[in-house]
Formats: sequence, C-alpha cells, structure tokens
Amino acid sequence: MSQPGVIDIKPAQVLDMVSVGRAANAAGLIISWDLMHAPPDGVKALAEAAKPPPVVD
Repeated sequence: MSQPGVIDIKPAQVLDMVSVGRAANAAGLIISWDLMHAPPDGVKALAEAAKPPPVVD
C-alpha cells in the first residue's frame, strides 16, 4: 500500500511480515487492504509469501 505521507509498504516488508508470522507459528493471517488502491507489486508479493510452505517428509 502506498499513500505518500501516510503509509508506504514495500513488497519486501510484506514478505517480512508474513515470514515473521510463520516463524511465530501464527494460525493464519489477516490482510486489510483496499484492493482498489493496493499496488500490484504488493499484492503479488503477498500472493507469493502466502503460499503454503513445502511439505517435508
């Protein structure tokens, strides 16, 4: 999300936030974005980060 002077979330920050949640064993995630104003690169980063981790046998 980017609104100059208010909020400026970069794709790397999205990846970091999801990573921190996974490291803390969070049961899920909640996203609060106005998708009409969310930058495509942030949405793409979220989609990539929210993929389930690979299952290791």
